[in-house]
Amino acid sequence: MRYILIYFLYTLHFGTLAHSEPPTPTIHITSPKPHETVRNNTQILNLSIESHVKHIAMWSVRLNGTQIYLDAEIPEQLYPIYRGTHSLVVEGLDNSGKVIAVSNQIIFYKHQARIR
Repeated sequence: MRYILIYFLYTLHFGTLAHSEPPTPTIHITSPKPHETVRNNTQILNLSIESHVKHIAMWSVRLNGTQIYLDAEIPEQLYPIYRGTHSLVVEGLDNSGKVIAVSNQIIFYKHQARIR
């Protein structure tokens, strides 16, 4: 019985640490703007972000929930981005891969007159 109580207290204490809150939004996506319609016939999306967080080792970009970019440099262009409605999130990671900064999710619309 005593072991069950110790195990319960251990999981109660350390389980809450494993399920901590995600970082507050400290990265701001300045382009594209939320609910902006991007009109061009290329599959390129110009991306602009701002962050005052120091010690970001890697940048991660998630498009529609899928990671499409992971590198030490801030991306300026993303491709291929096809027509449609998309969600975009940018994350900053430390050396161990832990998310230390995150942007708010934005929704944007990619318009293309025709697919080439």
